[in-house]
Amino acid sequence: MDVMNSVMTQLAEQYTVNDILTENTRIVFLLESPHKNEVQYGVPVAGKSGISMTKHLLGDTYGSLALGRVLLTNLQTATPNPLLLRIGLMNSCIIPMQASAYEEQDQRNHRDFITLLEKIRVGMDRSKKGEKEQDLLSMIVNMLRQRLLLWQNRSLVIVPCGRFATAMWQHANVSSEHWCVITGVPHPSYNGFSQLRYQEAVHTMMDYFREVMQH
Repeated sequence: MDVMNSVMTQLAEQYTVNDILTENTRIVFLLESPHKNEVQYGVPVAGKSGISMTKHLLGDTYGSLALGRVLLTNLQTATPNPLLLRIGLMNSCIIPMQASAYEEQDQRNHRDFITLLEKIRVGMDRSKKGEKEQDLLSMIVNMLRQRLLLWQNRSLVIVPCGRFATAMWQHANVSSEHWCVITGVPHPSYNGFSQLRYQEAVHTMMDYFREVMQH
């Protein structure tokens, strides 16, 4: 476990992608983990999934700019758009869980650790996990739990997006009388928000989103 903590610390120094949360945040989208675009820009959903989220949530106002980049740009302006400040983004894991997001040297130096990350990412539904895999999962869950606890007294709509984020949300097991949690929402990759089987959950999400953005 000490070795895992050490490797996590080393990789986090270079690959951490922080949440986008402010004192104005009213709705939080909980996603999976950063990939190449997220590491490059330093924000969650900075690639194709983020573009899909922008289209669904904000229409054509921001063109094909990914939601993470829209929110980061807004934060960095002298006079931020207060409505955009209401949107928050979190990843379940703050570092990438896919080997391809890491530089080759780090892939070589930390092959076993990154392999465990990949196994967790694709195997959340598996009931049987190896001891090391379970230890690393517990570490990631605890890190998520600590981040969620910081917002326990805030009035928030929380939207876990996809099976992995939903499983991580359940593992973290944090609740608050101030939170409204929208379940059944897919991950935005592969146009998930448009798929017919998810429309009931997506419509619920959009109703809450519009309410948050109007009041």
